[in-house]
Amino acid sequence: VASYGEWSQPQERIAERLMQLLPGEIPPQRILDIGCGTGLLTGKLQEAYPKAALHGIDLAQGMVAACKEKWVDSTNLSFTVADAESDPIGDNYNLIASTCAFQWLIEPRATIKHLYDLLASDGWLVVGVPVQGSFAELAESYRSALGSELPGLELHAPQVYLKNLADAGFTINNSEIEALVQYYQDGWEMLRSFKGLGATFHNYPGYSPRSRREIRRLIKHYEANYRDSSQGVPVTYRVLYFLAEKAG
Repeated sequence: VASYGEWSQPQERIAERLMQLLPGEIPPQRILDIGCGTGLLTGKLQEAYPKAALHGIDLAQGMVAACKEKWVDSTNLSFTVADAESDPIGDNYNLIASTCAFQWLIEPRATIKHLYDLLASDGWLVVGVPVQGSFAELAESYRSALGSELPGLELHAPQVYLKNLADAGFTINNSEIEALVQYYQDGWEMLRSFKGLGATFHNYPGYSPRSRREIRRLIKHYEANYRDSSQGVPVTYRVLYFLAEKAG
């Protein structure tokens, strides 16, 4: 959990932008934070809506435990280990929010429809999610240095999420794409950042661990082609933000 916080600068920016998109007309009474992690977005939501009942869920027990410890004295915050795609997570929410979690959805279309059903009338869904084009430097380095595609997440195009929202019945009030660049001291620190954020590849079908020699070759290519002499080694996130309303 400590390493997650160490590598979460892009998530901080995404959470801040997400908060700027939230509607200000009616403070929500019930909020769900999907993929709450260590509570980065949760804390911002609590500050904005201190009277709301706020429930955070995450698949990682360590993340949920950290949130419970952080807000041990709170009476209106609760946290559980749960999967938004398959587990009971309550309903009648006025606001469902999520940062950097929707990319892990196995069935985004069905899940977005499920979340529509969990919202109260006139409820809101606000999300920030990495989309196609994220981690482009690493993907190119993987192809050039190792002769294979980058294993891991199959990031969707923005249009996939927007169509899923419309098909579920949402009215899309706002959508935008932002490119975020995070710099690291060197290639090794860059790779550790992916591990710290949970973006590891060993659970994916067909993945075989790379040797240290191969990793050195990967990093050498990455640094030779992308290092900025003044800032370091970049990782680019391409993030889709959307605010959608359940009308009526």
